[in-house]
Amino acid sequence: MTAKMKTTNLSLSPLIVGCITFIHVSNVFAANMCTQLFPLPMDVKGGAFLHQKNPNLHTSNPVEQLVLLIKNTSKVTLTKPPEKVAAWINYLDQSYQKHHSHPEVIQKIKESYLNRYIIKIEDVPESFYDMNVRIAREQGRGNIVMTTQQRLELAQNAIKDQRNSLDDWLSYFLSDESASYPMWAKYWSFTGLVKLGNFNTETGSFTERSKQQMNTFAELNREAFAMVIDAIVKKVNGHAIKDIDDQKLLSLLEGTNFGKLYGRALQLLTTEKSQGGTVAGSWIKYDKGSDPAPLVASLKNMNTGWCTAGENTARQQLSNGDFYVYYSHDKEGVPRIPRIAIRMADQQIGEIRGTAKNQNLDLGIVNASVLNDKLAEFGDRGSAYLKKSADMTRLTEIDTKQSKGIALTKQDLVFLYEAENKIDGFGHHADPRIEEIKKKRNRKQDYIVSHDLKYTESEIALNGSEVLNGGIKFLVGNLYLTPDIDLSKFSLPEIVLGDVTILHKSTPTLILPKKISGNLDMRNVDDITDIQFSESVVGSLYLGSVTRADNVLLPQAVVIDVDMSSLVRASNLVMPKKVRSLNLYKLESAKGVTLPEEVDHAHFLRLATDDGLILPKIIHFNIQLPSALKDILNNHKAE
Repeated sequence: MTAKMKTTNLSLSPLIVGCITFIHVSNVFAANMCTQLFPLPMDVKGGAFLHQKNPNLHTSNPVEQLVLLIKNTSKVTLTKPPEKVAAWINYLDQSYQKHHSHPEVIQKIKESYLNRYIIKIEDVPESFYDMNVRIAREQGRGNIVMTTQQRLELAQNAIKDQRNSLDDWLSYFLSDESASYPMWAKYWSFTGLVKLGNFNTETGSFTERSKQQMNTFAELNREAFAMVIDAIVKKVNGHAIKDIDDQKLLSLLEGTNFGKLYGRALQLLTTEKSQGGTVAGSWIKYDKGSDPAPLVASLKNMNTGWCTAGENTARQQLSNGDFYVYYSHDKEGVPRIPRIAIRMADQQIGEIRGTAKNQNLDLGIVNASVLNDKLAEFGDRGSAYLKKSADMTRLTEIDTKQSKGIALTKQDLVFLYEAENKIDGFGHHADPRIEEIKKKRNRKQDYIVSHDLKYTESEIALNGSEVLNGGIKFLVGNLYLTPDIDLSKFSLPEIVLGDVTILHKSTPTLILPKKISGNLDMRNVDDITDIQFSESVVGSLYLGSVTRADNVLLPQAVVIDVDMSSLVRASNLVMPKKVRSLNLYKLESAKGVTLPEEVDHAHFLRLATDDGLILPKIIHFNIQLPSALKDILNNHKAE
């Protein structure tokens, strides 16, 4: 099989300056980019707006560095603050456009922002734990004293929720969905977003976010965001704002405070959606390239959560394909309540969205044949979405069974607990009914049935702290083991449906779970000689401190990344058969190392010889080797 190769070297380090799509790359790349900056037009109005919001931005280090680079490469001297800021914003946009199709680069950008803005576990305030103790007492659970493990799990869960909430924004900003928004508007909104605390629905306002805030970031409502961005872009460009009739929102535009504008937009979107009323209605098609005004007007104040409610986004989406909306009848029998959106990308279905939480389909639509009937019209193009439709129908059947007290079958439980396949919905996140159904059930007994377990309920744990008591064979949740925990006092579970994190430096004669449905993080361990590794890790494997590995069999099924970036030498080291990204930056000799058969990306930067180097048979994207070994790479490509 011929390997597909992309040999572009993406040795990038994110520079966090508050802008959503900025990568600070090598001077060589920057110089090449700068030669393209002129005579390209710059958005000076956007630059002037940002300068007004932050008069010191034009003298910040990244902007000044770029201005100097432009002077040296393009012989253009920028002196006016708005122009300097506009050039920088233009550079960010060009940088993003060059790399947005590289998922590993996008992930690096996201991680840089998450690392900066998500609270670290060591910074969690004591008041957070005190609050949870108080809540437990108020719920009648007595005066509890949390163990170290319980405190860690509590903080980890809160941090995970916070991370997910910011990741929603980052994914949106870095997706084609927001491609119609100018870069300066993304910068302005993101720098405002990270300052927002709790939202008051009655006043439509946010509190100021503190550095030790444990709450999640503001919820991403694409419709409210589109309303704000459309308005601010029109204001900055001097265009009339005719589509907003709310005087308070118009007055807030004068202050151009993102938090106040977004809060008001969220408050305005209060029109009650039809969740259980009539489904009868009509499909309306908006042709590719047509005027977006009718589509935008039909969604105004309907609280769909769709970013298509913004004029610029609607125009951009219609430029790429047709747009279908299903409107159910209102009280007067007029089809005007949006329920389903189908966005086309040329002749293919780009996405399908509903109006329930996270843009899933609402219950009334799920129970009807409206969507399936429409998908049938698309033939093969609609078949990919039939699985999602079938999953939503199946979930509704299970929900109905439970509400009527009908026992769920093993097949129902396999589906509900996603033992074989993930439940696919039409929203950006999992259908909330999944967790709502589980909360009403005996989860331990359900896992015994759905996973064909031979364990008793006492051998099953639903949180990591139970493992420390010993006797646990099956864990549903993450296991987080700090250095103060004596690993010799208990055995690890045989199966973990979650991540396993072991922060010890030394782990003598450790037997890991046979199966881990998540990441295995042992980044502090420096010696893995006596570790019996898992058979499979359905996630990533982090062994970044290991410098030598002898007679080690790593998990053979790892579906994401393997990080052994400090490994220098090895003998009889067998890598997993297939991984997405393999990091062996410091490996000096591949002799004694059996590499994967298939990888997306692999990084070898210090190999001194090709002795023993047998490249993976299948390389989907790129592999980095020292220049002295380029022949072996060229030969591999030619095969």
